[in-house]
Amino acid sequence: MSDSATNATSTAGAPRPERDFVSMLRSPRSAEVMHVDGDNLVSAGGAERYQVSCTGIPLFAREFLSDAGRFQQSHYDGMVAKYVENLDYPHTQDYMAYLDRQFLAALPVGSLGAVAELCCGRGEAARLLDGRMERCIGVDVSVEMLEIARRDLPGERFFFAQGDATMLPLREQAHGVDPGPPAGGQAPIAHLRPTESALCEVLYPRRSRRTDIAGAVRR
Repeated sequence: MSDSATNATSTAGAPRPERDFVSMLRSPRSAEVMHVDGDNLVSAGGAERYQVSCTGIPLFAREFLSDAGRFQQSHYDGMVAKYVENLDYPHTQDYMAYLDRQFLAALPVGSLGAVAELCCGRGEAARLLDGRMERCIGVDVSVEMLEIARRDLPGERFFFAQGDATMLPLREQAHGVDPGPPAGGQAPIAHLRPTESALCEVLYPRRSRRTDIAGAVRR
């Protein structure tokens, strides 16, 4: 882990996560709900404690990380600068602009409400949907990528957490597995960007259904 990531994990004086976002979290190991205790998030039973970085990012993957998650973490933490540089290349921007147009065309009209971006990196979907959502929670295994997201998206509507995509620190009703039918026929969108495996889900309170548009962006 780089010096910047190490410094970011120092919890002294860490911002307290907003209550609305904490209510969307769960322990990735026990699935218990979380509450804030000083500079930590603590499970309902009190047996699990997760540190919060000095920039307000809960560090779930520091305590629990699968082999696949550990590989992804080492991969991205070792290439953050090159990854971000690549996003500025003209050919990359042209390609991503095409994918973004396909994605936006598949979304329902109007406000998207709350959005969760999984494997969010520096918050690409959050940037794209900024004007159309009420709030966003991004999850990624790389603290270095999350620090860029937090720096560039400092508003109270944005929240980022370090977590393993194979064992998400999100409550089920918060990330789209509530089996109840959506009111009004609208459905949240699950968006898979094949270039970076970023899954973006639009959340609706107490109702959700997924539409995978990965095929749409590949056409």
